[in-house]
Amino acid sequence: MEHPKHIRINEYDYSLTDERIAKFPVERRDYSKLLVYRQGEICEDYFVSLPSYLPKESLLIFNNTK
Repeated sequence: MEHPKHIRINEYDYSLTDERIAKFPVERRDYSKLLVYRQGEICEDYFVSLPSYLPKESLLIFNNTK
């Protein structure tokens, strides 16, 4: 994978149909979709499952900047 400063945004183009774009947030926010890349595979899951993807003793840092 290239260093982020060398990635050119014009190299990324994909079809995104209207039905794949959320118009409103889900009622239970923990069931928002989560795109997972793991061991060369991509799958969809839900944010409620996020802890199962994190190694033990991971450190998560949150902020609420806008």
